[in-house]
Amino acid sequence: MQVLQISLNAKVFPDILPGTFIPNAENIYCSIENAPALPSVIFERDRPKQVSGGGFSLRFETGYDWDGWLIGLRCGPTLYFPNESLDSKINFFNHMMLGGQISKVIGQHIIPAFPQWLSFSPSLGCGVSFINTEYYQRDYDTDFHQISGSAFYISTGVNFNFYFDKRFGVPYVGTELYFMPDVGGLTFMPVIQGGVRVYPFGFAALKKGSLDINTICFPETFSPDNDGQDDTLTLRLYTFSTSPVKNWEVKIFDEYKQLFMTFKGRGHPPKYIHWNGLNENGEMIQAASNYTYTFNAVNYRKLTDTCEGKFSTDIFLIRNEENIKIATATIKFDPNRATFATLTWDENNRNSLVLNKIVTALKKFPDYKISVEGHANNISNTEAEERRILIPLSKYRADVIKKMLIERGIDKDRITTVGRGGKFPIVPREKREEWWKNRRVEFILTK
Repeated sequence: MQVLQISLNAKVFPDILPGTFIPNAENIYCSIENAPALPSVIFERDRPKQVSGGGFSLRFETGYDWDGWLIGLRCGPTLYFPNESLDSKINFFNHMMLGGQISKVIGQHIIPAFPQWLSFSPSLGCGVSFINTEYYQRDYDTDFHQISGSAFYISTGVNFNFYFDKRFGVPYVGTELYFMPDVGGLTFMPVIQGGVRVYPFGFAALKKGSLDINTICFPETFSPDNDGQDDTLTLRLYTFSTSPVKNWEVKIFDEYKQLFMTFKGRGHPPKYIHWNGLNENGEMIQAASNYTYTFNAVNYRKLTDTCEGKFSTDIFLIRNEENIKIATATIKFDPNRATFATLTWDENNRNSLVLNKIVTALKKFPDYKISVEGHANNISNTEAEERRILIPLSKYRADVIKKMLIERGIDKDRITTVGRGGKFPIVPREKREEWWKNRRVEFILTK
């Protein structure tokens, strides 16, 4: 059964593409928001709490959108109306804030139940507030209590972002709470805010529309044999789209250009795909082979983009209670022979590289006996072909491999050879284009 984990950690905002060490101007954003300010509450030592009237605030922010993290500088005033009550009278209470804020966009890529057009972003900020206020305790004295100075503040809040058409910015609404501690007490200032975030340097690209994707994979040599090393292949998908992505697809091809595995989905692509090497039919990827893959996406403006990549697999050490099986790619021979005379230089070089990897693995188990087993493909599906041709041919090929192992330093007394013919195929007969996988040499290590 296929084991597949897709890490849904994609994003609403542009990705930073690999190799982009200098910030991209298109990720710079500006925002403006206007908010009704709820009454602020002032707690002071040895005095009753003071409550202002409501008011309004105006905020300006500029910053950088780094892979869904919004890092910005904020400033703006908040003006409160007078308040007269039984306990207090505030003539005015105003402040100007200047500080920094960081927030993280969380949407459908993290919470699948969210619609694609909605996300929320919790935030945390701090800075300096310049305060000017005047009030007195009405029932206790008639002395004005005046504050004109600065105080450190901490803010926390959450915004809900709406993605309708990024050409016109990203509108949002939310709430924020400011805390201003000082020697004499503590002030709470809650606000309800609404605004819009725009990307001014990316406006031309947004207006025209674009879709850019890229991908990398690691490790470079994939070995899903459950030995704890390089057992998982990770594909990192980078996506920038000025309108929502409609669907995406990743295809993996073997070295004969045959499709081996497909990942696909609707909406924004995941940031990571983690793969254990099995396809939909439970077939394991071939060892010591070269693979290519393509990543394709299309958005709702019918813009498409495709990128390609490649990776290779190492030999697999498959352990069970009785033995160790070294799984490797097919070592190529001349058709119907146990020779290499008609192979190209590249094919012979590949055979040599595969055998060198096998020798390296065999030397790690010096106390094990080695059975070299040749396998063939029964094209006619007859017993006559099996007995007269395939069993002798697979035995000859195993003998050739034994000789090559001895030449590379493996003790000949450790090695036996067996011709299995076509009795143990790994690909069913209906998949004719994959019959080449049945023509193989396997190495079984036993104590």
